[in-house]
Amino acid sequence: MTSSRRSTAPTTYKASAKGWTADSAQVKAMAKWTKADPKDVLAVMRLYRFPTMAEQVSPTWLGGGAAKAMAATAAFLREQGRVQEVRPDDSAFVTTTCVDKAMGK
Repeated sequence: MTSSRRSTAPTTYKASAKGWTADSAQVKAMAKWTKADPKDVLAVMRLYRFPTMAEQVSPTWLGGGAAKAMAATAAFLREQGRVQEVRPDDSAFVTTTCVDKAMGK
């Protein structure tokens, strides 16, 4: 699959979502998959923001921010007694490798 095909759904969403209604095929499909009311789906989908590939490889996301957020979440869950053990560092598993490949790097 080419990088252009990988970005088709977010690109289509960005280009056309403003015109979607509860009766739009895309909204109805999401409502079917999530077993939700199309009006509720539309409201939630309007909150979505899909980072570009360049944004995904930035320090905010896969370039470091996501690993930090995951570590903070794991620490919180441990404090709450929801998990027993937290790895000292998962950053080796949160990388830009796949997005870099998709971008042709």
